[in-house]
Amino acid sequence: EEPMVLAEVEEAPLPPGNARVAFLFIARNRLPLDLVWDAFFRGDNEGRFSIFVHSRPGFVLTRATTRSRFFYNRQVNNSVQVDWGEASMIEAERILLSHALKDPFNERFVFVSDSCVPLYNFNYTYDYIMSASTSFVDSFADTKQGRYNPRMDPIIPVENWRKGSQVGCAD
Repeated sequence: EEPMVLAEVEEAPLPPGNARVAFLFIARNRLPLDLVWDAFFRGDNEGRFSIFVHSRPGFVLTRATTRSRFFYNRQVNNSVQVDWGEASMIEAERILLSHALKDPFNERFVFVSDSCVPLYNFNYTYDYIMSASTSFVDSFADTKQGRYNPRMDPIIPVENWRKGSQVGCAD
């Protein structure tokens, strides 16, 4: 199924001026900072972003579970149970990205956790992301004991081992 999604995106023409940033939220259940995000998205920005939420299977964001209309019914329909720091997080990101790629207007993809908050207003964030020619990821040498498994050597030697954030932006 994934190759078909990618093929559809590659073939779809993109009209000028309609570029969107897809915000891909990984949440346990509710989005505790939904009002902060509501203020961020509010305004004349609705054609410049899309929202996708991966929450636990069966959880639905409605008027009863979120205070922001921007999140109503924005869940992906094939979510998996996610455990922090486990491979299930990668699967959740893959699911979110596959849904976001179906919309040919989505040009940038921002992974967001349920505890993230925007530091700048929407216009500044949008302009910064859309003008960047690179992706943004966080990675650093991990000095904590126990995270590196020696069985990964020689494919991933300990000196190449990095810890990274699940939050990032891809173009």
